[in-house]
Amino acid sequence: MMTVIDLEGKGLKLRDLLKQDEVLMPQNWPGDEDITRVTLNSNDVRGGDVFLAIPPLDNPVVGLDYITQAVNQNAKIIIKESQTPTPVNMKGALLIDIANTRHLKAMIAKRVYKGQPKVVVGITGTNGKTSVAEFMRQLWEQMGYKAATLGTLGIQSSVKLTGMPDVTQTSPDPFVLHKALSMMREQGITHLAIEASSHGIHQNRLDGVDFTSCGFTNLSHDHLDYHGSMDRYFDAKKRLFETLMDAGDTAVLNADTNYFDALAHVCKARDIQVIPYGKRAEGGIQLENLLIEGPKQIATVFVQHEKHTIDFNFIGKFQVLNALCAMGLIMGSGESHLKILPLLKNLKPISGRLELMGMTKSGGAVYVDYAHTPDALSEALLSVRPYVTGMLTLVFGCGGDRDVKKRPFMGKIASEYSDAQIITDDNPRQEDPAKIRYEVMSFCSNPIEIADREKAITKAITRLTNHDACFIAGKGHETTQITGDKVLPFDDRELAREVIQLNGGTVF
Repeated sequence: MMTVIDLEGKGLKLRDLLKQDEVLMPQNWPGDEDITRVTLNSNDVRGGDVFLAIPPLDNPVVGLDYITQAVNQNAKIIIKESQTPTPVNMKGALLIDIANTRHLKAMIAKRVYKGQPKVVVGITGTNGKTSVAEFMRQLWEQMGYKAATLGTLGIQSSVKLTGMPDVTQTSPDPFVLHKALSMMREQGITHLAIEASSHGIHQNRLDGVDFTSCGFTNLSHDHLDYHGSMDRYFDAKKRLFETLMDAGDTAVLNADTNYFDALAHVCKARDIQVIPYGKRAEGGIQLENLLIEGPKQIATVFVQHEKHTIDFNFIGKFQVLNALCAMGLIMGSGESHLKILPLLKNLKPISGRLELMGMTKSGGAVYVDYAHTPDALSEALLSVRPYVTGMLTLVFGCGGDRDVKKRPFMGKIASEYSDAQIITDDNPRQEDPAKIRYEVMSFCSNPIEIADREKAITKAITRLTNHDACFIAGKGHETTQITGDKVLPFDDRELAREVIQLNGGTVF
């Protein structure tokens, strides 16, 4: 996270970063003050700086010590939230109260790094964000646009982008985000799909992004360690539609979720057009039927009451729905569905999403998937099941220092949708790995515990027989494993291919 914003030589004044109507009870508005640095960490403050004091989300009155430190280090201007206490002696520093420092941080980032791609689309939901964004990029590029995605996989584009900031969060820090948006525009990107995480929305990281359309895929058990309840989790997602979008924008909403009506109501009240998609999306993008033919799926879809047949060259109903969401978002940005429909057959899933790695010599299939939530795991296993007439073995674990309440649900779903489970380590982080495995195994029907992930995957693959399948879940595209303070190289896909080849099989 950037904690010092160096504005030396840019000729910026306070009025360029902070608007007078954002200030609570302004007196003697100092808009003509020259600004050379904005600091977000009191340890970094030096004479003449603007210090933006951002309190913890759960305790806005905390921060007096940091402000006092900034004053003692000769900050010129202190900007804080009104609830945060004020030092008795400001030593000549100017104090400005505002309502929301996180929102202001994002707006300052937008005002410093000017410019965004012409079309910016946001996708939120527990599962599917990365796939929807990638499908949009592929469709835009087929249509001749210079496109990119920003999210879990960093910044992805077929355009060679140079000097881009490092994106390490699904929804990054506002200064990282707006710098990336500005640089993308400068380098010719006209269309961008952004993954909007609940954390990012709740923490105002996406404020100031000029969205054209936004999509909602689904909501299931995840991140409750942060949000506390499903209602609060939903409220974080909802903010994308009730605050960050503008009247006249388009929302593409999954009509098959329990949250559709609430989101549609919010959108219609704000004059945001709604395009529903899914089985119940009458009048929108309605999936009427889905036929599996080997590695291909044939969908019967009504788009605005017009019937169409679409070939998808990948497996998984949820991936078809992700593709339909992508189409709706592009429609919401002004493109005709008739232009998009012929391009859907060319879509390819991203690596690590329901990816068939190969076949063992004995005839067993090996899949890798990113599924790490109960809903995603059930959808993925249901997608693979039609291709497995033998035993389906699931290899998975749960991440440490994350939502512990979902572990029983993961174990129950594993038992319901797979024939055997090998419980192993995911990213234990600072938690006791044995404790995590126990909390998952307690709800499995036929578990084997193998702590070492390499040994677990190897055992699952080597014991496959004809018509069996091994499904490796949880990490997908990830190339590291985090244990304690160590970040070690580890790629489920590479290991799966290696084991298949060593045992005389064929990799894909």
